[in-house]
Amino acid sequence: MKNGNALDLDQFVEFLRVLLVVIKRMWKDLEGGVAQHWITNSKELEQKLLNVLDLTVINCDEAPYLPEGWSIPKDVQLSNRVHGQYKWNPDEAKVYLFRNARKKLSTTFNDVLKELEEQLVLPANVIDFLLENQSFIPNEWKEIGRKIFFWGTIFREEDGVLVVRCLYYFRGEWNSNYALVDHDWDEMYSYYVAAA
Repeated sequence: MKNGNALDLDQFVEFLRVLLVVIKRMWKDLEGGVAQHWITNSKELEQKLLNVLDLTVINCDEAPYLPEGWSIPKDVQLSNRVHGQYKWNPDEAKVYLFRNARKKLSTTFNDVLKELEEQLVLPANVIDFLLENQSFIPNEWKEIGRKIFFWGTIFREEDGVLVVRCLYYFRGEWNSNYALVDHDWDEMYSYYVAAA
């Protein structure tokens, strides 16, 4: 912000985008005939609007984007993943490089699991949130120039192979991809995000 409360053009455009997201979310309730209920229960409406307007809260217990044929097997999920309502704060989410990768050594899946035990890792819901709200992605992440993995959700592909999704910046755009968990996690693929 500039001059106390004045918005610059980019901030104003972002405000309008957020407002349109809010209207889109509320429209489903209006179509469902809930409008009359809201008119008579204004406090409930006020609380609902406040919840919708806080776009930085991510429900980490909801299913993230699931490509066709993929599943999320419960028996392989890390116990130290973020659960419930997570308030995204770009200043608190940290990007790490696995210790072996820092030393230019290969990192196996077992090495990955051991090191991740020390962190509170973020699920794929956060990738979905960030792709939808790219203004919340820290600028420093662009400079990493590598894929950033979110180990809080491990997926199983249609053929049974376990994979983890990532976020990366390429040619001016943020995108999502994935890699096999039983991958050789070298320096190119060894960045991950954890909550502080």
